[in-house]
Amino acid sequence: MTRYVFPLPVGPRPALPHEVAQYTAYEWQRLYVTPGLSCYWQIAPHRDQLSFEEWMDLDIKYVHERSFPVDWKIIFRTFRSMLFGHGE
Repeated sequence: MTRYVFPLPVGPRPALPHEVAQYTAYEWQRLYVTPGLSCYWQIAPHRDQLSFEEWMDLDIKYVHERSFPVDWKIIFRTFRSMLFGHGE
């Protein structure tokens, strides 16, 4: 996948080395894209209650759906989450 001319700060949060060391082949997919500041996990309702597996599923969902419109949708929802204090 190619990155756009105007890079948006969207993508899975950077992984910690000790987390990556424990990744399965499925979880490695989240490393296929450039890390960002916000992604589906950050805008998910009750994100603090999501399991690690659910968090990885959301990040991998982004890897597969990644596009300019999806990035803008995440940016707008991130601002909404910041303003109202909760996810979608």
